[in-house]
Amino acid sequence: MKEILLVDDDRLFLKSMGRALNAEGYNVDLSGTGQDALSKIKTKQYDLIILDYKMKPMDGLEVVKRIREQNYRCPIIMISAFGSIDMATTAFSHDVVTVLPKPVEIQRLKSVVKNTIREYVSKTKRLIPRRPIKPLERRVPQTPTRPQKQVGKAPDKKNVLVVDDSPTYRKMMIRTVSVAFDYFNFIEAENGVDAIEKMNQFDIKLILLDINMPHMNGFDFMKLKRKSTRFKKIPVIVLTTEKEKETMGKAYLSGATVFMKKPFQRQELIKVVKTMVFWHMK
Repeated sequence: MKEILLVDDDRLFLKSMGRALNAEGYNVDLSGTGQDALSKIKTKQYDLIILDYKMKPMDGLEVVKRIREQNYRCPIIMISAFGSIDMATTAFSHDVVTVLPKPVEIQRLKSVVKNTIREYVSKTKRLIPRRPIKPLERRVPQTPTRPQKQVGKAPDKKNVLVVDDSPTYRKMMIRTVSVAFDYFNFIEAENGVDAIEKMNQFDIKLILLDINMPHMNGFDFMKLKRKSTRFKKIPVIVLTTEKEKETMGKAYLSGATVFMKKPFQRQELIKVVKTMVFWHMK
């Protein structure tokens, strides 16, 4: 049975999520403070730690830092109602797997927990270190330098971030847009976590975003982006195979500028991008 440590100062949330994860067959220990969580990891090896960001007197980021200082090898998921891309960037620099905005849907949490344990525990038996991300304040927007990520070399080209876990769809979107526009550089990301890293590296002007992706899906990414003063105004075109009306509504509530269905019509995508250029990228 996999061992999970759930850390949150909200007792109601702690108990409800604890019961939900217990029902999935996990052995869940509950902790109401960061200090208590640090005490628990001294006596037990957990397969996963889930902790809130906004806690007192020690917040989630400080707990993560202290866990890593002890060289404690365990994947960590952070949840927060106050999450932003800035906060997520700091969390990722300490090997946090993903950041989930509150309120967290129980099914969403179950899915992330299952996938995280399967990837980081069942297969590898150890935490796979993420490539270090420098603190946000040290990031300086750049122009992409890798040839495979560029279309042309003009210095005034706009950077477009293409986020999809399917390399095939990424190539299709890039090929479609690049035929109609010669002033875009394309940056690729395979999920929301990767997208946040790229946004801190490059000056992004437009985002093409899938919804269903591992680690951090499109909804969670947009919620974090929306709370960031640096990135909230960047337009987002959502492209997804999800066809339910609820998905479209949820996408717009999360921060989507335009919602499109896959497989997309090439001329329709070009038309939407032209609209984004006219209204948002002057």
